[in-house]
Amino acid sequence: MIVSISRLVFLSATVSISMGCTTNASSSLPQQLNIEVTGSDFEWHVRYAGPDETFQTPDDYVSRRNITLMTGIPTTIFLKSNDYVYSFALPHLGLKEIAVPDLDFSLDFCPETLGEFTLKGDQLCGYQHPNLIGKVNVVAPREFLKWRDGIISEQRGRQHD
Repeated sequence: MIVSISRLVFLSATVSISMGCTTNASSSLPQQLNIEVTGSDFEWHVRYAGPDETFQTPDDYVSRRNITLMTGIPTTIFLKSNDYVYSFALPHLGLKEIAVPDLDFSLDFCPETLGEFTLKGDQLCGYQHPNLIGKVNVVAPREFLKWRDGIISEQRGRQHD
């Protein structure tokens, strides 16, 4: 495992971890998974970039607290905060970072182990907020596509209600 940390600004860091991720030959699978995780009102809001690979567009799909990842696909989590300083940790990957209002932080990694793991988060006030604790589901790429299609269908259904 290679870990490199580069400081861009005082508190702005990018952590890169290379775990043998390979480029996926299947055109139906994403070559990169980009996820925006925002701390807001003591809860994680998770946004996946849709097919246009741009956040905050109509093809994005969202969830709360829980993150679903694909094995073997390079992943970047962009951390943000709308209000407080939060800590974000994926202990099974040995990753931890903070989310700070008006600062950009990200984690780059490649999940390799299937399973359900814990997402740990805190708002740095000393009180543990249950909505900052979630699950990380690492699934095979085809299972991820089924999950994604279900989330997108559910969101489209809510838009028409």
